Amino acid sequence: MNSSVSHEDLQAQIVELLFDAMNQDAGFVGPDQIGQNLNISGDRVTLAASALVRKGYLQARYNTRSGARYQISEQAYLDVEERRAKEMEVVGKSSSDPIQALEEQIAPAAGRMVSFGDNQSDADQAIEIIEEATSALRSSNKIDTELRDETVINLDTWKGMVAKGQRFAVGAFRFLVWDRIKAVIENGIEDIYRVALVTALITLGTLIVALF
Repeated sequence: MNSSVSHEDLQAQIVELLFDAMNQDAGFVGPDQIGQNLNISGDRVTLAASALVRKGYLQARYNTRSGARYQISEQAYLDVEERRAKEMEVVGKSSSDPIQALEEQIAPAAGRMVSFGDNQSDADQAIEIIEEATSALRSSNKIDTELRDETVINLDTWKGMVAKGQRFAVGAFRFLVWDRIKAVIENGIEDIYRVALVTALITLGTLIVALF
């Protein structure tokens, strides 16, 4: 039996389980069956379920012979349904937008120190991509001059760190490269250069995530 799960977490797991049970037309479910599914003792399930009944998350039926059986309440069902729909929406956006998906991996690792180490081929690829992005920026007639010059300086700074084999914080990559290229893309640039910058961003992001 899993005794490490907290009382609060157990309540959340019971609500999720009974949400799924409702969708399977399982009706009211007893604590022993819930406990078997969650690998928790029936007594702990009863304690947690009783608390959920008081909160209005569960409905209970009591029988003198078989004891209590539980079913998710309408409001709790709607709450779980709404939350899961939002989670699926986020997953869908991430899977359809590789830049967003990479950013979601890069952002939490801002303080992590990384380097390309002995992987010279990836380091060379990163440097080549930075040079191609810089060329696209300098070739554009549409981008704001100040934004272009600032971005080029930042890209050159990070390229120098990679060329010297230095360790760098993931947050430094995001500040010097990721956010700068994104700003250029979002502020408008010719389509041909936009495609090149989007490709550069995805490739560089993939290389950085692989260093974690």
